[in-house]
Amino acid sequence: MFLDIEIKNFVLIKNSQIHLHPSLTVVTGETGSGKSIFLESIKALLGNRCSSEKIGGFENKSYITAFISFDEPIDKQICLDFNIQHDESPLSIQKSILPGGKSSFRVLGEICSLQQVKNTLKKYIHIHSQHETPELLKPEMHLEILDTWIGEEAITLRKKMGDAYTTYTTLHKEIKELENLDENRLRELDIINFQIEEIQEADIKPGEMEALSQHVTNAEHSVQIQEALSSALDNLQNDNHSISERLIHTIDKIHYLTKFIPNFATIEDRLNSIRIDIDDLIHDISSNNNEEAYSPQELEQNIQRLELLKRVFKKYGGDESSALAFYESILGKKEALDNISSNLEEKKNQLEKAKKHAETVANELHLLREKHIESFSQNLTREIQDLMMPHAKIEVEISPSSLNKNGHDSVTILFSANKGSSLKPIHSIASGGEMSRVVLALKMLLADKGEQKIFIFDEIDTGVSGKAAHLMAEKLKQLSQHAQVIVISHLPQIAAVANSHILVHKNIQEGKSVTEIKNLDTEERVEEIARLLAGKQINEAARLNAKDLIGQNS
Repeated sequence: MFLDIEIKNFVLIKNSQIHLHPSLTVVTGETGSGKSIFLESIKALLGNRCSSEKIGGFENKSYITAFISFDEPIDKQICLDFNIQHDESPLSIQKSILPGGKSSFRVLGEICSLQQVKNTLKKYIHIHSQHETPELLKPEMHLEILDTWIGEEAITLRKKMGDAYTTYTTLHKEIKELENLDENRLRELDIINFQIEEIQEADIKPGEMEALSQHVTNAEHSVQIQEALSSALDNLQNDNHSISERLIHTIDKIHYLTKFIPNFATIEDRLNSIRIDIDDLIHDISSNNNEEAYSPQELEQNIQRLELLKRVFKKYGGDESSALAFYESILGKKEALDNISSNLEEKKNQLEKAKKHAETVANELHLLREKHIESFSQNLTREIQDLMMPHAKIEVEISPSSLNKNGHDSVTILFSANKGSSLKPIHSIASGGEMSRVVLALKMLLADKGEQKIFIFDEIDTGVSGKAAHLMAEKLKQLSQHAQVIVISHLPQIAAVANSHILVHKNIQEGKSVTEIKNLDTEERVEEIARLLAGKQINEAARLNAKDLIGQNS
């Protein structure tokens, strides 16, 4: 429920802070005082878009802040919906409207999106505004109303129906995809088979292309390679002045010196170690130098093989690993295409079973609705008749519709206000007074069954007066036992039954029109109800009548 609301620099409201009663709060004020601005600020807080024109002339920004609290489970769920941690109560919700039309929302100080605010709060807060067809009366809501009234049994079956329909539609989509594949299957198989055959013929071996490239490069430079190897061997071994010959001569000299200089034995050992390394190098170079020369035929074969691999790799991914990965993927695709017919048949069998299951659940829902429509009609008729519409009548019409997540029923709630009048869908009600009473009757009927915990009514008493006004006040009072009710009204009968009274009035401050919103104390409340009774000419008799009216409802 709303606990407190602060509105700052919004249109004509400079800065107003109000407290709302958990049961019934009435909001009154003269025509043009700004009651619609107050309602507009709440709608903005709940996600309605606002232009920068709504920023008042007192600052460069507007702020609307509300503190709300339901029960612990709902507060926690709201925080989950907003992806914020629930560690305090009440919850603070703030909307800031900035120059340029930008706005932002914060819940417990954390920034939230407009869509999060709308999707989360609309589940718990309902606003009925005058001159608007209430959401509750729209054709698509008739089925929701009936199922909500039926209660847990309908909710459970609807969940079962939703799951069954999701399974059915998912299978239907999968079959369409398989059928589209089947139409192109032969053409795709031709392409895939050609690709598989081409890659298989290439007989790709990991690392082969790198080895071939090196082999071809060596073959193309074989003369230069042999010349370089021979020259290296000559320098190391074959020439009279080769490194090997000079090293042997040097070792002999050092060995001789060891007789006189013992420390040279270490030098001799090091030179012998170098000689062994050089002998190893000579052996390795000789091994390469003794390899057979490349034949032109072998070179040509290797070049052709290399070109084939390059062509295949370029076509199927760019390199060896990509081509092999592509090969594995098309093998899997070929298997899937080969199995389409059997998969399609299996999916169709599953679809038939899923459809039968969904239709079975839809039939269960239909029978449940048929079972309850008479009782629903009688109860709603009674609620409307209690609001001074003694000849009102409600009937529910169930007609078949295509299978959907809610079953295969189309529900229309029909209404007649006068005896002998034809029944018409409730969304086509033209009279404001009739519409207001039907909405209130529906709210009374569903008060303890839905998720909504706050009801805000804007001029629900339009076209209502006299005894009907007293009866409407009683109904609103009853409704406030199940939820928080906030009513913008001009009826003294409603004001008198309220637990809290808020006044909206306009005055002039520093040459500017300013709308102020305030909670009334006992004396101020009497004065305001007296004004509602007598108009601007308030006298003592009006005050006595106001006190009497309050006393009757206290």
